[in-house]
Amino acid sequence: MRFVRLQSCPRIEFAHAFHADTYRNRLVGRRSIMEGTYLEKGQLTFSDGDGRFCAHAGDVVCNLYGGELEVCSEAFHEHLTVCFALDFDTIRTDDRDFPALLLPLIVSPPDSRTQETFRDCISGIIRLHTLSPGSPEGQAECAGLFLRLLSAVSTAARAAQDADRVGGGLYVRRAMDYL
Repeated sequence: MRFVRLQSCPRIEFAHAFHADTYRNRLVGRRSIMEGTYLEKGQLTFSDGDGRFCAHAGDVVCNLYGGELEVCSEAFHEHLTVCFALDFDTIRTDDRDFPALLLPLIVSPPDSRTQETFRDCISGIIRLHTLSPGSPEGQAECAGLFLRLLSAVSTAARAAQDADRVGGGLYVRRAMDYL
């Protein structure tokens, strides 16, 4: 699992909405950069050193730029992306109670309210950055929305993890009862 401890306030680098019939991009690792993408329509496939992963409409992708990441789509998709510079530590551990944000590459919202939070945070950042680029108030509000997004993503990831743990425990218990 990928946990993150923030060490500085986020500073916006860019924010945009994008759509295309096909898409191929190779993102190289960059220190102190974090990107959040909300997939509005379609799907995106990600490949890194750990394997291939697919994000679907409504998912959020957390790219921590720790290494090379290949992104592609063979069909129409729309995504909203925000990128921030900030200092953070990434820790990989299996300790579910580690005191840091849990930020996996792809997070699916557990309900429509969470999905709305994901989309509202990212689209709010894009709107603010477009309307008031460089203003101190806009920068502060964008940072606040990004922190809210990270919190919502971590909460959703922990909820999914807990659901897997409960469900997995149930299957183990049933198997043991059967044996």
